[in-house]
Amino acid sequence: MAVREPSGNDLNAYIQWTLFAVYGMLGYADGMIREHGDAIRRVAAWLRATMPVKPGTVYRGLLLDPSLLRAGDGLVDVDPNYTFLSYTEDKNVACWFADRESTISKSVAERYADASGYIAKRRPRQADILFHYSWGLAFPFAGRRIPLWVLATQDPRMDPRQIEQWLKTQQEVILEPVTQPYPVTPFEDECPSDPSVLEDLDRRLTGRQFAHEVQKRKKNPRWSKRDRQIPTDYDTPVYHVTYSGRLPLIAEQGLQPDRGPSMGEKYETHRRGAVFLTDPAGLSFWHERAEEWALHRADDLLTEGVVPVVLRAWTDVPCELDEIGSHDANAPAWKCLGVIPADELELWSGDGWVPVTDYEDVDFSRAVDDEGYLAVFSENELVPTAADMSFAAKVNPPRRPSPRTPRTRAQTRAKRRATQRARLRRLLRTI
Repeated sequence: MAVREPSGNDLNAYIQWTLFAVYGMLGYADGMIREHGDAIRRVAAWLRATMPVKPGTVYRGLLLDPSLLRAGDGLVDVDPNYTFLSYTEDKNVACWFADRESTISKSVAERYADASGYIAKRRPRQADILFHYSWGLAFPFAGRRIPLWVLATQDPRMDPRQIEQWLKTQQEVILEPVTQPYPVTPFEDECPSDPSVLEDLDRRLTGRQFAHEVQKRKKNPRWSKRDRQIPTDYDTPVYHVTYSGRLPLIAEQGLQPDRGPSMGEKYETHRRGAVFLTDPAGLSFWHERAEEWALHRADDLLTEGVVPVVLRAWTDVPCELDEIGSHDANAPAWKCLGVIPADELELWSGDGWVPVTDYEDVDFSRAVDDEGYLAVFSENELVPTAADMSFAAKVNPPRRPSPRTPRTRAQTRAKRRATQRARLRRLLRTI
């Protein structure tokens, strides 16, 4: 039976999901497949028919607490939250992910001292294959075969060269999630035992982004000893990312510890009993974590009150350096054990900094587009720029928004499609 060629909208959804998944923006990828799963699977079926692949055994490297293995059979229970799973055709790549000393896994190993490396194996059915790295190297688009990283140049959050390296070295295969408990093998039984071999593997596979951050921390760490204490002169603010639905309680009671999850399961244990603040250099990282959590948890960001917003704190509450957060964001982050009162907090309204108690005057729809999706970071009006985070004034009076010519939904979509076509034409001319 012939597989029908997918529509342009289906292709766009598939490309965006693939880029998110390969680049490691998993919260976005989860949100895409929950929202556009049918479209993504239609494109995957078309690719399997037009660019057939026959992977044999694929491998997945894991860091797991041994207590998560079921007693008796050593199987790992299925996590129902997974919308897809990434594997590799190269077992050495899986060993890299499962190695506690590798660049990509070291930060996780530092947080979870009891975690050990394991390798999971799988022989996928054709119907389970959602993405194969060979498709990313020569993707059929606009009548041509182009590498997927070329299309990543349209998203300022991504490094196309990083995606190129990962597609060429990791041999990634993305599959439907497993439905039954599955066996895993200890790292020591599957992977090289010679440290020099593992070090060579780490050098070969460590991406540009990770290598840059490692060298940056070695040569001139942004969160060195001088940053171990939060500034307390009350003339230097720090920042906090939260959600629009939490502002009424914050305006009434201040910023308090343990007010619900907000950054994903990775930080759930770490966050307990504290309020977390960041240097301006780390704001983009924490805002992206908040976006991923919101897209994973909510269908309508506005009505469910999970639009990420930025608070500015002028506080002398005692804090200490948050080693984990600083490491992840590559910028100073602080862990504060006290309550930050509401009168020490300001909210970025899109026009200026206002007291957090004035949250009702803020239009949170400025953070989303006409279809209800979050605007990209650089175009999100509820994200302050570097100039907006100037320390010159405690409160900037709201500026009168410039008048806008109202457009219908159809006009907005037509303008967006025209812009995308123009960008694509420019990209294709450069290939």
